[in-house]
Amino acid sequence: MKTLTIRLRRYARGASIFILLILIGCQKYSSTSCSLNSSYAAGTASSLSQNTNYLGTITGSENNIMSVDVGACGGTLNIPCASVTICVPGSTTNCQTINNLLVDTGSYGLRIFSSLVTNITLPAVTDTLSGDAIGECVGYLDGSGDWGSVNYADVYLGGTSGQKASNIPIQLINSAYSGYNPSSDCAGYQVNLDTSPTSTGFNGVLGVGQFTHDCSGCDTSSNNYQYYKCTGSTCTTFKVNLADEVQNPVSNFGSGFNNGIVLELPGVPSTGAVSAPGYAIFGISSFSSDGASAANTPGSGVTVYTGDTNGNIQTTFDGTDYYTSFLDSGSNGLYFPQPSSLPSCSSSLSSFFCPCSLTDLTATFNNAAGSLTGTNVSFSIGNASVDFDQSNPNMVYSSLGGGLSGEFDWGLPFFLGRTVFIGINGKAATINTKVYTGPFFAF
Repeated sequence: MKTLTIRLRRYARGASIFILLILIGCQKYSSTSCSLNSSYAAGTASSLSQNTNYLGTITGSENNIMSVDVGACGGTLNIPCASVTICVPGSTTNCQTINNLLVDTGSYGLRIFSSLVTNITLPAVTDTLSGDAIGECVGYLDGSGDWGSVNYADVYLGGTSGQKASNIPIQLINSAYSGYNPSSDCAGYQVNLDTSPTSTGFNGVLGVGQFTHDCSGCDTSSNNYQYYKCTGSTCTTFKVNLADEVQNPVSNFGSGFNNGIVLELPGVPSTGAVSAPGYAIFGISSFSSDGASAANTPGSGVTVYTGDTNGNIQTTFDGTDYYTSFLDSGSNGLYFPQPSSLPSCSSSLSSFFCPCSLTDLTATFNNAAGSLTGTNVSFSIGNASVDFDQSNPNMVYSSLGGGLSGEFDWGLPFFLGRTVFIGINGKAATINTKVYTGPFFAF
């Protein structure tokens, strides 16, 4: 079964618009203006060795990798998923592995539905002054939000022989946490709270984006409406200690592994693929392939795009500069202002594009300040009604796209067939003899 999901997991904080989440069950969609072939074949992803800026062979035993598979979560298109092991801090046996977590370069921190954490009890993060338990509400561009408790955990990415983030705050998603409902003002937005893995299409979110902490200003403002201290069913937004915020596990790894990630996903045919298995590689420019660690040093063909204070770069498209532009593996399509060449789909698919044939487009990438210009990127948009057709076996598409006002969200399709580097804020990496400090994207 395929579900129609407009999924933009980039944090909604500071966004100019916000798209409501749409979930629709098993239906067959069609475009009213196109005559389309309804005979489909299962597609196969290409070899990773064909990627632009491919880094080299991975055996699967390296200590700085995590398997990522697009299409493995279930019925939602273009969702990259991975497994994470969480442990009670300090324990190597009191642990549980959670699979089907959305790998999201547009957010920061680990979030798991509390209903799935059944084998262990993680200690609560509490306010140092009042002793009250801490809860959090985060909102996303698609109009959804996650509410739940903040708890401590040891977090392993790539299994217990992989990389470990010790005793970091994570979120346990529970829309009924503490009996309080923050959905009317979740970090400044009205949201629809995620209620279950079934409602989202995955078991949680692994935010491995450009920042260590998941809120800018929550440690200085008491009116952030993202962090709350709770007593019973009474929860009050408050100024949280920075150390108590949910944190990106990658930035808490040891030296050589903590300055960013490399997301390496294979390309897929224009007609789609059933799945697209690849890897996240931890650290940037710290290793060539040495058997113990996978290579993470960019080659000479890689270009770096430095971000602004929010991690945004600049995209020029259809004659307009978009200064809120980002690479977001958690968005299942390419979302951008609608050009005249791309008609909308009909009916419930109206937020997606449905051209009658594959439409080729070009945009230009720039640094946040516009100082690096003229790097053109070609991409294509196809007919979303074909992608969501229940008789189509494919779950991964490089041409799924939809409308987004005033911004350019380079979602999951951008990552297919590319090796993409995500630099974490305040941490340095040497790329082609020059030192860059995050936040940055490179490919």
